[in-house]
Amino acid sequence: MHCPVCFRVLLVAAHMLLLSVVAGAFNSASAQFMIVDSSQSDLVKKPANEQAEILAGIVRGAGRNWSCTHATASLERTYDEGSGGWLVVCDEGRDYWVLMPAKPKKASTALPCALAKATSDLDCYATLHTVLPEHIEQCKPPEASPDRVIRSCTAILQSGKYDDNPAVLFSALIPRALAYAQYRLFDIALLDFDRAVALRPDDFNGLYNRAVTLERTGKYDQALQDLDRSIRVKPNDINVLYERGYIFMKKGDHDRAIADFDEVLRLNPGFEKAVRDRAAELKARDTPKSPQADALNGHPPGGGAPVPSALADVNTMEPDTQAAYCMEASFGYVQQYTKLVPLLREAKIKAQGMLNQTTLSPADRTALLAHIKSLDDDTGASEANRSHWDTDFKVYLAYATRRNLIGTNASMIASQGVRKDQEAVQDIYRSCLRACVTPDNSCKKACSERADGSDASKRMLRCREVVGNFK
Repeated sequence: MHCPVCFRVLLVAAHMLLLSVVAGAFNSASAQFMIVDSSQSDLVKKPANEQAEILAGIVRGAGRNWSCTHATASLERTYDEGSGGWLVVCDEGRDYWVLMPAKPKKASTALPCALAKATSDLDCYATLHTVLPEHIEQCKPPEASPDRVIRSCTAILQSGKYDDNPAVLFSALIPRALAYAQYRLFDIALLDFDRAVALRPDDFNGLYNRAVTLERTGKYDQALQDLDRSIRVKPNDINVLYERGYIFMKKGDHDRAIADFDEVLRLNPGFEKAVRDRAAELKARDTPKSPQADALNGHPPGGGAPVPSALADVNTMEPDTQAAYCMEASFGYVQQYTKLVPLLREAKIKAQGMLNQTTLSPADRTALLAHIKSLDDDTGASEANRSHWDTDFKVYLAYATRRNLIGTNASMIASQGVRKDQEAVQDIYRSCLRACVTPDNSCKKACSERADGSDASKRMLRCREVVGNFK
């Protein structure tokens, strides 16, 4: 029998490099593979210390800058066709999943456990059901290694020993959620926060930390609800008041943001972030908006109702602001595709290496060939898009130079608007990827379509249609 899960892991090795560019949270922590002399059957016959030494060596050899000088290892799964999945716990604080091949001289795959949790159906800690003293000690709000916190708290939660003790479950859920948040795995963290708040609805730590996580995912209204509840529990907590003011600031509600910052400074006049943000909000509230700023925010010049469609935003801008905005947007796309093309090529090389170095069933080989073709198609499309956007950028740049727009107020407003739109598109894409069960092409395509269909993306893409006005 072939191993469908193992094949998915191998595809992760080819595809993870692209996901890491979008996720931006793991710094050279994409899945990697290397050819090994040992097989799974060889490894299980060795003493535990030798197993750990071999697996630590695989981790070091598989990933750039992966440190694993000494490790403990445990066999988590054995697959029908003879390969095996191992949990490798390195002294440096990072945990890895290593897939050992069924035969020697084949590819072994390694990836960090947090990344496996976020992007595939692999759970490094699926078999942890025993609570050890180290788990009690390490399951606490993360101050050092988030992997240790996740591993230890998971053991407590999966043991079943405390199913009737909500206080213990709560004390394990909160640290694990905070540890996932350290990796910017906010959607996974929210699952734990939701369980924790359900267990203790009026607990300050659960409400406040869930609010911060909701804010980081752009769910401002839900975050405000939790912050209001937190304030009822601890009325004079300056962190809660500042966080609420910060969300009002991001929502553009200057008066309520200033009111919260005022209260923070009444309680602590030296709170630097509140001083800074209060000054910014006072300036934003008291500065009349220019026609260019109105246009970028969906309001037609001269007042009137907001523009109902994001597609119309670029059209409502005055020509100089339109050119400045589109120059920045075009440059952003050029940078995006310039970085993406070599990554796609590298992913193709890795996938081709799997064809030569991994035993696959005919069905899996067909799927891998389709994956390689998809990478080829993506590479060609990305090269073409880079060329188109580069041409457009030069048109907008030439117009901006002729009009002396570089460094003007219109240019600065446009730059801020583009950055805001770029961040919005990236957040949508990242959030969607984290929800994928496996990082396959269909899921990636669906996430791309969702991000491309956003108002922010449509506003930037509109620049392709108006470029002819500036030639």
